[in-house]
Amino acid sequence: RHRWLSKAVSLGRGADRPFRELGEVCLVLQRDQEALQWFRRAFQQPGGEADADVSQTLARLHVRAGSPDDALDVYRVALVASPASLALHRSYGQLLLKQGRTVDAMRVMQQTAKLAPAEEAAALHINLAELKQSLGQTREALRAWEDAVASDSGSVAAWKGLAAAASVDGDERCQLRALQQLVKLEPRNPDWYTKLA
Repeated sequence: RHRWLSKAVSLGRGADRPFRELGEVCLVLQRDQEALQWFRRAFQQPGGEADADVSQTLARLHVRAGSPDDALDVYRVALVASPASLALHRSYGQLLLKQGRTVDAMRVMQQTAKLAPAEEAAALHINLAELKQSLGQTREALRAWEDAVASDSGSVAAWKGLAAAASVDGDERCQLRALQQLVKLEPRNPDWYTKLA
């Protein structure tokens, strides 16, 4: 099978075969450098940057090749063409975090949360809240916890985070609201009654 795939790659050079298919063949053969070249060509074709699969594969290949900045450039271009792509936003934000670009990652995570279904949006807001707390942004973190509970009112983690953040911020009304909701969600948990007393 690999011999046939190798032949397909060699026959495809300069021919009219779709670049993406040739890139996928190279991936099967574990020929990442060649795959990178084919996916780059697929990405550069008219409309190629709008294909989330092509963009994400190209970005991953750049990361594997030790060029995360090139991968970030791919995501930026792709998001101009597909601004509503949840998959691209998600991958872009994750790569920014891995590269230590926390502020940029938080901005992308906020955009991602707007596109995501409720449960994932809540999880993103929780991550944002925790990141903001780690940066000492108490008030901004409190807002992110509020966004988390607004996205998923049944999330114990979101309400628990909101209660803790409100306590740190000195917002007693917000803390009381969060604790009352936690009692409803976890009526057998004595901790919430203790904190309400």
